[in-house]
Amino acid sequence: MAALHYLASGQIQFHHELTFPPRRITQHRLLYLESGQGEFRISAADFHVGAGWLGLLAPGMRTSRYFDFEPVSYVFVEFSSPKPLIDDSFLECRRTEPQRSALIGLLESIEHQRGDHGGVLLSAAVQLMLPEKSQQAPAIDPRLQAVVDRVQRQPAGNPSVSQLAELAGVSEPHLRRLFRQHLHTTPKQFLLRERMEFAQRLLRLEGLRVGAVAELLQFESVYQFSAQYRHVLGRPPSADRLP
Repeated sequence: MAALHYLASGQIQFHHELTFPPRRITQHRLLYLESGQGEFRISAADFHVGAGWLGLLAPGMRTSRYFDFEPVSYVFVEFSSPKPLIDDSFLECRRTEPQRSALIGLLESIEHQRGDHGGVLLSAAVQLMLPEKSQQAPAIDPRLQAVVDRVQRQPAGNPSVSQLAELAGVSEPHLRRLFRQHLHTTPKQFLLRERMEFAQRLLRLEGLRVGAVAELLQFESVYQFSAQYRHVLGRPPSADRLP
């Protein structure tokens, strides 16, 4: 691992569209988008980011824009490295990767401390972001990845298993086998957890009322939503709502 030098960290929140003009960036950035949507262009590579996006941005000519569809909140840590850490403009840590929760925790710890004395947390975060090839989880089937991406981009939606199977281009039984093989869960369980984690972000970060979140996620009643929330996350939605 190359010697890393911590530069800055923070949490940024705003409620309107914001565009950062093109500029040459010499540092790397670990970025976790807690809420909102946007797009980046780094050294001629374009990519979209949405709520829950977690990844490493490489140095280069960078332009970024956050949309005003919803309030934006992101946590970042910037650092320098004597050599490039990735070959592409960015490296995403997908929600299916086991190190994801630990990586988010490290970023939030660095931001909370407003620094990283000795670079211990930063080094740990980068090692989680760039594990040795032998330790990396195998890539999941691209047909399954299309379903995962669709659910994570639109967590308020409530597609049926048949609709997800159609998106993947496979039968429903085949889709269930792909979920069991790669994610050790079922399509319904995966969709429900993604929806409840999205609901949790709305309650914690946006301060929406429980009834409003239940309506947004297309539940028939607040009671049904609360029951599902408690089943998945182990507590009632009211426990996660901003005071």
